[in-house]
Amino acid sequence: MKKLLFAFCAAIALFTGCQNDSSDDSASVQISLKERINTARDGDVIDLGKANLKIDENDSYTISKPLTIKNGNVKNATFTVESDKVVFDSLMSINGVIVHEKVGNGDFTLQNCYKVSEVYVNGGGSNSIHIAKTIVEKLIVNKKGVRVALSNDGSSKVAKTMIFEDCKLDSENENNSFEKVIVEKAVKNLNLAGKTKVERIVSTESSGSESPTIKIIVSVEVKVVAADSTVKKSIEKTDGNEEFNKKEPAIEDAEISTEEKADLEQEQEKVEKPGETEKPGETDNPETPALENLDFIIVSKDKISEKLDAFPDFAVGAISEIKVEKTSSEVIVTNSAASEDYSISWDYWLVSKTPVKAEKGKNYKISFDLKADKSSGIYLATLDAATSEDSKYVEYNVGTEYKTYSVETGTVLTDWSAEVPLLTIGSVSKLFIKNYKIEETDPKIGYAIFGDSISCEALADDISVTFGEDRKSNINIYPLALKVGRLHKVTFDVTCDKNVSDVAIFARANSNECATAGSEHFDFNTEKKTVTLYVPVYQKNNETLRTLLVWVDSETPCKLTFSNFKSVETDLNSVLKEDETLGLYFAGDIYLSEAEGKLWRVLSADRPIQLSPGSKVEGQVLLCNYKAWDSVVTSFRVISKDSEATRENENIVFSNNSSKTVSLSFSINDKLEATVACAETELPDCLWIEGFVSETNATEGGLTREKFKVIDANTQEFKFTYNAEKHTGWGSKRGTIFFKVFTDKTGWLLDFGGTYMQELSVALNGGFVPLYARGDGNLSPGNIVVKNLADAGDYVITVVYNASVGFMKLKIEGDVYEWPELPPLKTGWYYYDINKSYLGGAETFNMLFNKQNYGLKSQSADIVGLSVSTNIYWYDCWQEPDVSSSVEHGVSKPSNREDNPEVTPADGYIRIYFYSAFSDPGNLNLHYWTDGKPVFATEWPGVEMIEFQP
Repeated sequence: MKKLLFAFCAAIALFTGCQNDSSDDSASVQISLKERINTARDGDVIDLGKANLKIDENDSYTISKPLTIKNGNVKNATFTVESDKVVFDSLMSINGVIVHEKVGNGDFTLQNCYKVSEVYVNGGGSNSIHIAKTIVEKLIVNKKGVRVALSNDGSSKVAKTMIFEDCKLDSENENNSFEKVIVEKAVKNLNLAGKTKVERIVSTESSGSESPTIKIIVSVEVKVVAADSTVKKSIEKTDGNEEFNKKEPAIEDAEISTEEKADLEQEQEKVEKPGETEKPGETDNPETPALENLDFIIVSKDKISEKLDAFPDFAVGAISEIKVEKTSSEVIVTNSAASEDYSISWDYWLVSKTPVKAEKGKNYKISFDLKADKSSGIYLATLDAATSEDSKYVEYNVGTEYKTYSVETGTVLTDWSAEVPLLTIGSVSKLFIKNYKIEETDPKIGYAIFGDSISCEALADDISVTFGEDRKSNINIYPLALKVGRLHKVTFDVTCDKNVSDVAIFARANSNECATAGSEHFDFNTEKKTVTLYVPVYQKNNETLRTLLVWVDSETPCKLTFSNFKSVETDLNSVLKEDETLGLYFAGDIYLSEAEGKLWRVLSADRPIQLSPGSKVEGQVLLCNYKAWDSVVTSFRVISKDSEATRENENIVFSNNSSKTVSLSFSINDKLEATVACAETELPDCLWIEGFVSETNATEGGLTREKFKVIDANTQEFKFTYNAEKHTGWGSKRGTIFFKVFTDKTGWLLDFGGTYMQELSVALNGGFVPLYARGDGNLSPGNIVVKNLADAGDYVITVVYNASVGFMKLKIEGDVYEWPELPPLKTGWYYYDINKSYLGGAETFNMLFNKQNYGLKSQSADIVGLSVSTNIYWYDCWQEPDVSSSVEHGVSKPSNREDNPEVTPADGYIRIYFYSAFSDPGNLNLHYWTDGKPVFATEWPGVEMIEFQP
């Protein structure tokens, strides 16, 4: 199984070359928002404030099922809505929403959203588009008969509305408004209904027309402030009696501007054919870049060293000297540090910068003519981005004459990213490349061949593998995509052209961190035989799916045919009840040790590892509780179809006062045979939670060096009250804390947190999360970070610790609070929310502003007697102090600006807005008190304010 390490290295190379700076947060699973949307079920609610989702700037999303997305910053995203009953709630920074014609007469709701740039209405019916507590910069209506309604909240408005089709604009509250409405001349009927307020409405139809073609129906309570002459002539009141007309104030004159006409024409080009624009990844044919324009990214081993900490055999060596030359006919790659023998040296990879535009669900073959200055090893590979893993790769021995070598995309999914495939080429001393081609081929099962004495014929549903005499040859097969976080029962049928024995077949999710199930002792003949394997699937990067890898090798030359690959999700209890069980199962966490000294860790605390009769495993074992699979204790068991053996040797029974390192080797035939050796060490008697609360004074607050006993295999709780003013250390934002857990006796020599220098995100009320200890491969565990804590909220951290095996996990429980986010404001505006509970029941309070980098001279005059019952205050005109004077203060006064922000704070808070006239704002602080005078000291309640840039 040595070749499996090769597969891992290839996968790491691919992922590193294509997606830089990715992280593996196995404790707090992170996927992209796009993946979450694509895998959602009808009616799902995606809460961005609770889910650990990766959201890229300026990304585009298509929603094709009823969903609610709420509570977060979507970073200038564009959404195409193709389904009825889609709701956006409390989202910030939406670049655009396209209500697609596929919505039909269905509904779409936009509520409590900030900074919505554009909404295109290409679908919807007579009661469809609902906008509540939201400001939309531009609304473009291109669906006949649609109704756009502002809800009864009085805080919704549309700054500019462009009408291209007959429609209805409606409002349930007179304080809502469609500020500027521009009507294209082709529109015949526009209905202004409810309590709609229109500040200004103009039409592109000639103002000199005596008989306008447009008819504008206006209900009784509609208010039109200004309109051009065409619109005025077109208005028909639904209640046309004289009494109503007398009450109606005169409509002011308006005229369409040149800029408005140009804006309308520009939008008209965009909506001419809604829904028919070409999307990425849907081109008719893949594009093959010209060879002379084909650029490569050189990925060296140091780029992935952090990802290989758990694999010490892949130490970072000298980086090869790489040179790439391009001519009009070929590319020449020179590696002066290439390996002298056949084997590939893993010093660098070449990754194509040029993505291939490929149609979804299709399979493509990439080919090159290659030669080398001498016979040398190389591999070609492609990446299936939908699973963040290699779809297929093939190892070749390239000769000194040009020959065509190819690799297929071999995607296992029907929906995969247009960014793939990406080409990766292994290391040779000098490689010549020409005739780069991409061509469509029939969908096939993905595979990777290792060695020259093996060949295969792959189809969409089966694959035939022919083994020669060379025992160095084997194959990986990628037939399925499996969901992460599940145990899968995988079955497939195998036939052979002759009787063979001792065929090795193993299966796992495509990464060496995962448990491997299988055997080196399968027998086959011409009769179909069904193989059943149990495969646990863990998350490696940010994917929701992982590719199933089936590794096959045969001592005997033969032809094996694999077909009918299937996967069913299952669990441990179901596995133990199976009537047809292959071999035995070891329940525990186990390190598999190979002859070369390479350690492969198999994580299976709650999932079985299949061990066939006659196999032998040596290494270190972390023992699992066979009664409660989420904790670590002193027993393990081996299960077969007919019996169960539990091993509780006295040498591996732990007491509460000792810690043991367990070395376990066992062989399995018809019974369990095990030898055990234990090394006893002293058990630390308590733990500390360490979290700085301020950079200047680390002894204050509730998260600093608080001791509490955590005895071996025991559970303890630590309670604290979050204070938004004190718990601000390590650069944390409001509602966020950072901390670590470490043992009392060993201090920082044994601390627990994230992986090496990487934060570990723990969600409130999200259950237990395993922590990572300091060790050879994890010299500095990252901080534990918890977000969305409520000011003055009470929280409980529960820790489970077992020193016997160095295992720790924790959870945190308490109220979740979404700290309010504002849309970006004009340069100079700041705000801070004061928790009224900190004012001790006072009816008034005082405050001043201070600018740290100017010292006390930069403080404002005291602002006194502010009422606690007022929710929002605005202050303006902060002036540069006269630094030559020791008594000069900055001046603050109530703001009379026209652009005062008006976003109301959460209940229980007072929001202080402040506009700075400083040329260099620096670090502004707000200080407040209820009586007496403030004390200028570190405990003074000053909090750095939040600035919003445009």
